[in-house]
Amino acid sequence: MARMLPLGPLRGALAVLSLGLALPSFAAATAPSLTPYGLVVLGATRVSDGVNNLDVPVFAKEGGTQGMSLTARQTRFGLKGEAGPLASIGATLSGQLEADFFGGFAASPTNDAFPLPRLRHAFAKVTWRNVSVLVGQDWSVVASLAPVSALHLAVPGLAGNGNLWARLAQIRVSAQFGDEAGLKVGLDVAAVDPMDTDSVDTSTGYVFAKTANAAQKTGMPAAEGRLHVSYPIGDKRAVLGAGGHFGKERHTLGSGSDKDLTRWLAAVDLFVPVLPQVELSGEYYLGTNTEHMQGGIWQGLKKTFDATDKTKLTGVANIGATGFWGALTLRPWEGLLLVGAYGQDSAKKDDIGDTARAKSTTIMGSAGWVFDKRFTLAVEFNAVKTELKNGKAAEANVVSLGSTTTF
Repeated sequence: MARMLPLGPLRGALAVLSLGLALPSFAAATAPSLTPYGLVVLGATRVSDGVNNLDVPVFAKEGGTQGMSLTARQTRFGLKGEAGPLASIGATLSGQLEADFFGGFAASPTNDAFPLPRLRHAFAKVTWRNVSVLVGQDWSVVASLAPVSALHLAVPGLAGNGNLWARLAQIRVSAQFGDEAGLKVGLDVAAVDPMDTDSVDTSTGYVFAKTANAAQKTGMPAAEGRLHVSYPIGDKRAVLGAGGHFGKERHTLGSGSDKDLTRWLAAVDLFVPVLPQVELSGEYYLGTNTEHMQGGIWQGLKKTFDATDKTKLTGVANIGATGFWGALTLRPWEGLLLVGAYGQDSAKKDDIGDTARAKSTTIMGSAGWVFDKRFTLAVEFNAVKTELKNGKAAEANVVSLGSTTTF
């Protein structure tokens, strides 16, 4: 269900041939072991009013209607593997390849049945005793937690409502030191793809050739880091983390001149296994232009255009944002999972236009039963309220029934 607490995503292993070819002595001696896996997901969702996405709603919209959806496009599949020891450098090689069907729809009258695949994870990882290097696409280093959700599997729960998330191509170095029976301290630093969702033209519906977005025009990757400490409580570990993201963007105005912007965010995260059956988790963030991680209620930039030519960009500025979420997870007995959560995201009103989203909140509650750790039935309720700067607001109640089958 969504990202697993406390450290976020399911992390696996797929041996990558390019690294194996770079180390011929190892490749000749040890064949990678691969393990296929998957999660078959069927979700039935009913919304009372307008939302941004019927399958997995994030925020409410004015002028919408009630609706329902029955879909399997959150289904995912992948390969994990352990390639064994790299004797020449005293390390081990691992990796993961994973995809789902949340990449949009083909232009077809029956497109509901033809969802497009989407890459989730594709990375190789070299691990020493206390240090690892990861290359490929994986979860962002910052804000690595998420509430357990029966509805939000392709998109984490409370996304756009205080929960930042992204999967990015990156080069990441991680180090962790300490005692397994006591305090551990870890540090992750990464150079990541400077994704910028606000400056990409999606009007054509399909793009094959990649062109530089505003962040990539700077010629530099973005930087991320997270410092975290953990301590054992029972058979789990309490984790406190703090991290940040820093990047640049270059926007070309209609006059032909460039406008450079700096974007940043800082976040803290906490996971506490209060009792074997009780867990508390949450995050808080603040920053500017955080849309690439669905912060600011999916808003990153305020753009102004020429009064007589609405296609001519005359100005661009960052939108400041802040958000938080908290969740209580209960496992009163084996098989039963109960979750209650609240999330809130706010855009700085001085930075947005009158019709822009100023605040979005979600109250979430779910109950699920896990049969033999393989099959789950769950029901979830989300009450979503989104307010605009001009004082108008939209609300939607979302009821979801879902089943997940793990293999």
